[in-house]
Amino acid sequence: MTVLETRKGTQIIDPVLQMLPPHDLSLIIFSLTYVALSTFIIANIIHPRTFIIALQAYCILIIMRTISIYLVPLEPPIGLILLRDPVTILFMSTPTGGYIVKDLFFSGHISTIMLFYFVSENKNIKRLLLFLAIIVASFILIQHVHYTIDIVAAPFFAFMAYKMSVAFYNYLHKSDDIAIAK
Repeated sequence: MTVLETRKGTQIIDPVLQMLPPHDLSLIIFSLTYVALSTFIIANIIHPRTFIIALQAYCILIIMRTISIYLVPLEPPIGLILLRDPVTILFMSTPTGGYIVKDLFFSGHISTIMLFYFVSENKNIKRLLLFLAIIVASFILIQHVHYTIDIVAAPFFAFMAYKMSVAFYNYLHKSDDIAIAK
C-alpha cells in the first residue's frame, strides 16, 4: 500500500462532501466497525459453512480492493480528517509513520460490513449489520475519509465477492449434500 501513496491520483469534486463540514468521528467509526465484526463472528462461528464462505469472500474482497485501488488512483478528499484506527495503524502506516490516505476506491469498512450482511442468515443480525453499515458510511463521509462513490461502490464489490465465494464453495462441494443455493 505504501507504494500507492507516492502515485499521483485524481481529485474528485464531490457535492455530498462539499455539503458536509468535516468532523473527527474516528473513535465511533472504529467502535462500530468492530461491533459489526464481533457480531458477525459471534453469530456465525457455530455455522462452519457460513463462516468459511465469509472468509473466502473476504479474501476475494481484499484482492478486488487491492486491484481497484491500483487501477483507480485517487487523491484524498478535500477536508480529509485522518481515520485513526488503533488496530489497522499497526499495518497500514507508511515506513515514516504517516497514515495511508490513498486507499480510496472502494471503502474497506463499508464493503466488509456489507459482506457480513450478505453472508449472515439471521434476519436480526442482517438488520443490525445493515444499520451499522449505513451509520459507518455516514460517519466516514462526515469525516471526509472517502468520496461518496467509494461508499456507494462498496456494497456492489461485497456482493460480487460473496457470490463468487458461494459459487466457489458449491463447486468444491458439488457432490456433497451441503452445497448452498444462495
